Formats: sequence, structure tokens, C-alpha cells
Amino acid sequence: MNKLNAAFMLLISSTASTASTAPQSALEFNKWYLEKFQNTDEYTVGSKAIEKFVMADTLKILRKNDADTWAYEKKTGDMPDFAYDADYFTKTQDISEDWPSNITLVSELKDPICYNVYLAFGKDKKHILADCMVKDGNTWKVRSVTKISDDQ
Repeated sequence: MNKLNAAFMLLISSTASTASTAPQSALEFNKWYLEKFQNTDEYTVGSKAIEKFVMADTLKILRKNDADTWAYEKKTGDMPDFAYDADYFTKTQDISEDWPSNITLVSELKDPICYNVYLAFGKDKKHILADCMVKDGNTWKVRSVTKISDDQ
């Protein structure tokens, strides 16, 4: 094997070993997000760090909706009809304290649009979401989130 082939094989093997799967990426994102949500007052959707986990077009829509909501509320003093009344990534207003340390992979389902990763939250595993994951280069990122079941 010549030096060029050896270098190429090393690059491929190192890239493959650092690339994560859709379920691993969904678990990593949700743990990070829930810990941020609970432990800081930082506006997580507006942070640069979230861009590692969420598709750019999804963030663009969420950020625009938030800006439009704030502008409307500032102008009128009321919440607009288009305001989203739950956290987009958790589909709830309240997060249980045990969620960040209790995220369980329930199942996964690939389709032509995305790799759906079903996750249960909390020790009771009653709050279940499906993260639609898509590949962005070599990284799996969240495209959208759907609530499957809820304990509330």
C-alpha cells in the first residue's frame, strides 16, 4: 500500500470512528438541551451552541417566529395567535427534574425524509417524543420534533 492510500485509509477510519449515529446524536442533543434549559437562563434557541445539533433551516424558522412573537407582544401587549405555547424541542412548558438523566431510546424508524428517533423522558418514561434526524455532512441533526405521548 502506498503512502497516499495509507493516508486515505487512515482518514476514512478516523472519520468513521468519530461519526455518530442518529440515535446517539438525538440522545446527546436532548441531554444537552435539557441541562441547558434547566440550569441557565440562556435563550438556548438563540445560542450558537445549538447549531451543532439542529438544522440551520429549522433554527431560522424558530428564531424568526420568536422575533415576530416578541415584536407583536411589544407592539400590542398581547401574545399573537401564531405564538407557540410550548418549548419546541420538548413539546411542553414544564420539564421534570429527572429528564436530563433519564432519556431512553424507545425505537427508531428510517423513512425517506428522516431517521425518526423515539425517546422517552423521565424515570416513568411517559413523555415520548420523536426526533426527526437528518444528515448534515457527517453529522446527524434535528430537523423537527413530534410529541408521541405525554404524562400531562
